[in-house]
Amino acid sequence: MTAATTPRVAIGIPAYKAGRWIAGCLDSLQAQTMVDFEILVSDNASPDQTYEICQAYAARDPRIRVIRQSMNIGVSGNHNAVYAGTTAPFFCWASANDYYEPDFLARCLETLEAQPDVVLVAARASTFHEKPGDGVLLVERILPDIHDESRRFHAVIRSMRDSRMFRGVYRRAAADRLPPLVPMFGHDHFQVVAMATLGRLVQLNEPLYFERDTSGARTTALPIHQRTRHYEPIAGIAAIVFHRSRLIAMYWRLALGRAKGLPQQIRAVIGMMRLTLGQPRMLAKDVLEVLGLIQSWVLHRR
Repeated sequence: MTAATTPRVAIGIPAYKAGRWIAGCLDSLQAQTMVDFEILVSDNASPDQTYEICQAYAARDPRIRVIRQSMNIGVSGNHNAVYAGTTAPFFCWASANDYYEPDFLARCLETLEAQPDVVLVAARASTFHEKPGDGVLLVERILPDIHDESRRFHAVIRSMRDSRMFRGVYRRAAADRLPPLVPMFGHDHFQVVAMATLGRLVQLNEPLYFERDTSGARTTALPIHQRTRHYEPIAGIAAIVFHRSRLIAMYWRLALGRAKGLPQQIRAVIGMMRLTLGQPRMLAKDVLEVLGLIQSWVLHRR
């Protein structure tokens, strides 16, 4: 690939404090059987050696570029940065902590290029601790390949509790029609659901993606008051307060906005009513998280 050639796939890695594991992620991506890709790493002002490690990789592989943010712009902002910094017709957000099988890109591209109405392809995921294979296959609600847009929309929403579809390969022509990720927890869920309104989503049954389960790799394990500073320091607690309820409201707007004519609007309302009434746990978690934030604030003030 020359400097004037646009690669087929762009891989964006939004990284923050990933110095312990990003080398393994880059090694797995460099080992892909489909070699026509570029990697853009955006280091989100990490206080560790993330930037220096990635610079060393970029010096050895012209397919890798590295940028460094002057301040922590949040996880959503950093995801948007790597997407905006690339132009390839297919795109993948890769996790700096994780591992990808050598045929991950090839398998996803095979489906996308053979079926123009498919806008996102992802693989099943397994966990791992030290090396791929020492974890377990994640229990996911496998997403069926649904051609009907309204049925697909609701099926994707129901599947997103466990799904890793966000880590798949996107058709940029479709993804470009969506707004940037918002600084809110759950932005990855909304992205996948919104993609489902633009075309088919395909989930490969093979576990070609491995999610690191080592202590410290998942910031969801952080106390809630620390999570906001890590994920979205600019948005602050606004990124988490009642984010599940707000996500459902965003689904409502999306469903009604895509509905054309009264019959489709009626079906959209009925479908969303069923979905909303079936999510009491999500709403309860929102309340518990707010109480947790208040408790953390009180304890911090003492």
